[in-house]
Amino acid sequence: VTDSQRDDAYKYPISLFSNAFQENPKLLRLILSHCRRNNCALTPMLRRTLLELTLDEWSSAKRTGDSHVERTRHMEAMMMLSDHHDMGDYEALVIVQAAEF
Repeated sequence: VTDSQRDDAYKYPISLFSNAFQENPKLLRLILSHCRRNNCALTPMLRRTLLELTLDEWSSAKRTGDSHVERTRHMEAMMMLSDHHDMGDYEALVIVQAAEF
């Protein structure tokens, strides 16, 4: 971590954004999905968060009958689960079972 990265971290503390992400988790999923698509470095915790948020949106779309969003989130979740470096098999299984995927 360089000094400028450290300064930026203090300049924009996570506490400024945490309430917005709690109120609108789709925003966080959108940002994380963009980062993943553009091969940005995501920590294992952020990759897991992205999978959980994607499965939440998949489940919501399934309940409401939004077949387009359901198919899209299903494909995204499957791509994340097929990336073996994202998380361990057991952890992925627990997440998927909890979401009834």
